[in-house]
Amino acid sequence: MAKDSKGSIFERKEKKYVVDDVSRDILMARIADKMVEDEYGVSKITSIYYDTVDRYLINRSLEKPLYKEKLRVRFYGELKDDSRVFIEIKKKFKGVVYKRRLATSAQAADLFLSGIDYVQACNAHPLPNAKHAEESLSWQSQQIAREIKAFMDHYEKRYGQLVPSILVECERLAYKPASPDVQSDLRITFDKSIACTDLLDSDGAKLPFAQRVSLLGSDESVMEIKAIGSYPLWLAEALSDERIYPQSFSKCGRGYERMYARQEAASAALATQKTPARQSAGIASKNRAYAMKFAKHARKETANA
Repeated sequence: MAKDSKGSIFERKEKKYVVDDVSRDILMARIADKMVEDEYGVSKITSIYYDTVDRYLINRSLEKPLYKEKLRVRFYGELKDDSRVFIEIKKKFKGVVYKRRLATSAQAADLFLSGIDYVQACNAHPLPNAKHAEESLSWQSQQIAREIKAFMDHYEKRYGQLVPSILVECERLAYKPASPDVQSDLRITFDKSIACTDLLDSDGAKLPFAQRVSLLGSDESVMEIKAIGSYPLWLAEALSDERIYPQSFSKCGRGYERMYARQEAASAALATQKTPARQSAGIASKNRAYAMKFAKHARKETANA
């Protein structure tokens, strides 16, 4: 299975490559008769990764185990109260990615991830599009919601509550098959301007040095090729001829490592100062903007949801 008809369940292989703009352009020109830009053009993607306060999930992921999993909220474009957001569980086992996701409004997602019953949250804050609202309450969405709740309960019992931990932003350009003759499950994406923001410290509050960290140069992209099985020969040959090779690249993991390195450097610098460094004004509200927007209506509605 690659993807169900509603795009809620995925099973496929995903390989990543870091390429510069020149290599990207040469590659895509070579396979232009096979792959074309999709209808969305360049999209801004924001993902909020949930983790325990002591970062159990990301630290385990960095150990590169055979099996790993993550929970995130993803949305496209700018976030509004009634924006359609995706709550996703993503698992990886022996190189195969399994993803289950549901789509609901930002407000409903906030309530659900805060412990409110999923159906109650969706009914309290339905999506404005009638079809999307109906899909959010389908039997499949409710089943996935139960799986997400079980995922959160599992980690809360063993390692602590899952909370917004790292925010990842990027700009994505996606390519799809140019014709029915091309392997239908094949997809190629290029992510540029990748940046991460730390959403908490050990007390859930912003650190003075918490700020947006860029992960790539301005002329670099993370190319990701997604397919059920083997690459078609024309793609394998193009990658080989252009000497483009896969490499491990986790946006969340790489961002965490960069932020941790910056934290260590900042701590060392503070230790040498005679007076405490002042925390930048407004840094907490700025850096937690997307995560906290879920809770714009605070928890007043929680009791009534």
